[in-house]
Amino acid sequence: MTPQLKVLFIYRLRQSQLREEGFTLLELLVVVIIMGVLGAIATPTFLNQAAKARQAEAQTYVSAINRGQQMYYLEQGKFSNNLESLGLGIPERTEDYSYVSTSRQSGQVSVTRAESTDITTLRDYAGRTWVVRNPETDVRVIRLLFCEGTLGQRLPSLNNRTTCP
Repeated sequence: MTPQLKVLFIYRLRQSQLREEGFTLLELLVVVIIMGVLGAIATPTFLNQAAKARQAEAQTYVSAINRGQQMYYLEQGKFSNNLESLGLGIPERTEDYSYVSTSRQSGQVSVTRAESTDITTLRDYAGRTWVVRNPETDVRVIRLLFCEGTLGQRLPSLNNRTTCP
């Protein structure tokens, strides 16, 4: 290869490298638009999953309290009037919910409530545990009820209910 041809080859190679150094403004704009669309789709889905995870805490705690009340009744012959005596280790208040469990009708009915701190994004939950007695056979059956509220509304009382509102 002659020296002139070498110089021309190196010059052309250098020119092609200079043209291919970066992205054009249009290419960058397309990437930013695609990222924005993906972010707009993914963000609501992520936020919805986060709310479902926080609601799972309340569902689990209300179910555990209902089962704890059932066990307490089998041992004591009445339902507990507070969370502490159940010995479940469930706090009365967490970051997202406050929990209350009380007994009614001389300890024959227990009502548990999980009220959210933000009713617009989290649902309320409630549970009811009661005893049904057959007067002919004197057999007692413990019934459990678990209810989920709607967003933006508090659940009504379950004191005299056998079904969810």
